[in-house]
Amino acid sequence: MSKKRALGRDPYDWIGGTETPPPETPPTHPPTPTPEPSADRETAPKYRQMLKVDALLRPEQVEALDRLVREIMSRRSDKRERITRNTLLRVAVETLLAVDFSIEEIPTEEELQQRVLAAGRAQSA
Repeated sequence: MSKKRALGRDPYDWIGGTETPPPETPPTHPPTPTPEPSADRETAPKYRQMLKVDALLRPEQVEALDRLVREIMSRRSDKRERITRNTLLRVAVETLLAVDFSIEEIPTEEELQQRVLAAGRAQSA
């Protein structure tokens, strides 16, 4: 066995390469496509018959929806179907579509709301 006298030709050999490897980039996933509603509407679950849509709501609107959901759920005996925020939003959309109001020259969200409410009151009277 020979005795080593020095650190050898490359004293930093034990460190390894000094090249910095490229940073690992996280895998990019394509955005999840919105599923098409089920073609077999009669047998598919209700949630499979719908499309996912994003909506921007104010915090107080979300709180009011949650409060209403809790009140509705606590005051019923027939619990076959869950009532959720989404349920209330779908009902609001259907109600909006059922009300006959003028769509001419609507400059703001507030004006739209006033017209819809006025038309709803007139139709229910």
